[in-house]
Amino acid sequence: MQISKKNISNSFALFNRFTLFFLGIFLVRRQKGSFFWVQSFVLFLIVGLGGLYLNQASVEKYWQQQYHQPSIFRGLQNYSFWRYGQELRRQLLAQFTPIANPIMVTDSHIVTDEPIPQEPADIELTSVSNETDAPVIHLATAEPTTPIDQPVAKPIGSSVTVTATPISQPIIRPIDSSTTIKATPIDHQKVTLKQGDFVVFLGDSMMLSLAPTVQKWLKKEHNINSINMGRHSTGLTNQSYFDWPKKAETSLPKYKNLKLVVVMLGANDPWGINIHHKKIPFGTDAWDTTYATRMQRIINAANQQGASVIWFGLPYMKLNKYNKKIEHINSVMQKTTTDKAIFIPLQQALGNNNAYSSTIKINDKWVSVRQKDGIHLNTQGNLILLNLLKKQIDIGKKK
Repeated sequence: MQISKKNISNSFALFNRFTLFFLGIFLVRRQKGSFFWVQSFVLFLIVGLGGLYLNQASVEKYWQQQYHQPSIFRGLQNYSFWRYGQELRRQLLAQFTPIANPIMVTDSHIVTDEPIPQEPADIELTSVSNETDAPVIHLATAEPTTPIDQPVAKPIGSSVTVTATPISQPIIRPIDSSTTIKATPIDHQKVTLKQGDFVVFLGDSMMLSLAPTVQKWLKKEHNINSINMGRHSTGLTNQSYFDWPKKAETSLPKYKNLKLVVVMLGANDPWGINIHHKKIPFGTDAWDTTYATRMQRIINAANQQGASVIWFGLPYMKLNKYNKKIEHINSVMQKTTTDKAIFIPLQQALGNNNAYSSTIKINDKWVSVRQKDGIHLNTQGNLILLNLLKKQIDIGKKK
């Protein structure tokens, strides 16, 4: 829909006039008659609906993040007048937000001396994923634009063509997919890395916390480049929010000398899976099969590039009900990675007496390893994971 500056100004002015009019009545009138409360209700209704109309994409993202399913407003996307609100907000921000001198921003999650291939913005399986302030966007570190040691990124040549699947035609794979993907034979016992190799980290907020610790070790001690592609609040159950298998399949081929993919997912996954508007209950055989299939797609995407996969399990969680679900996810992950990837279980390493503990004993001293939420790890906890990872990696000499 094409929106002119005149339409933008008129819509913005109209919304402001209504808001200010009823706000003025609310502030000036002192009597508490019934008409006063009607006016107050109308005022808040207009402000609330106006905020929802302009921020519909953020609301949709938040809803999916919190409830792991499309919002109750999702059906409104079928109507052009509703979609107009999203475009109107984008245009309003462009018109009324002053832009100062451009500032070069580098991606702090890229640890490399070499240019990283660029790729187009993420295409997610939702029609409301383009808001600049959506929860995922400001946390996305998957697609670098500027390496740390190179202030100016090299542009993609005109001869390079990047093809993406249209949002309106998402790829949906059946649970019992019989598709066979030929992958390069990989040693699943231990990974050998050397200078010049590249490492990719995939996962949720737990990976976002862990990856910088590992990246620092790889770069500082062995001059091995890497990228942290972790994203908050993501997993394998809600692909309409973020599709990790698709992301792996489209992103991993872009990295030269890729030798290792480290994955940590699952903390956001103890929910049912929606496919074709039908929900697969958590913990059922169908759920396990679907989850394993999505894991396998990530592993296959790495193996096709000649890269090994190290998949972290999850530690004990503080809340008992949540912990039982995480234990089930751990069992699915361990079974799926057998003879396909290196699986690193974390429950014993970060627990105490086969249960959750915020502290563990290290060198006869009790040390805190968890954050207060009972889910995430603190700095010491991440160092323990680094040591576990080191045991699975051999550092060779560059030929």
